[in-house]
Amino acid sequence: MNDREINIIGSYWSDYALNLDVIEDVSLKDDINLGKRTNGMGSIKLSEGSFKNAEFGSYTLYVYNKCKSYITIDTTEGMVVINAETPEATKELYEKIVTKLK
Repeated sequence: MNDREINIIGSYWSDYALNLDVIEDVSLKDDINLGKRTNGMGSIKLSEGSFKNAEFGSYTLYVYNKCKSYITIDTTEGMVVINAETPEATKELYEKIVTKLK
């Protein structure tokens, strides 16, 4: 993360740069329904790519599957959902993003 954007490095899917100017809202949520992958890659450890669920519709996902804590980032370009390897690390990342947006 820098002063202009959040850079998400994909392991199996393309990297994703999210400009801070397009972020409308950020939330920390537990155990959301990820829905179905419509495009992207997945493994036992990671899920990355385009997904669709009832809550967000079509959205972008970059998550560690074992961590059930998520950062939802609502942007002018659509929803992005990310996390870190643990709930504690996810909360720390969430707080860094919120601080950057102030």
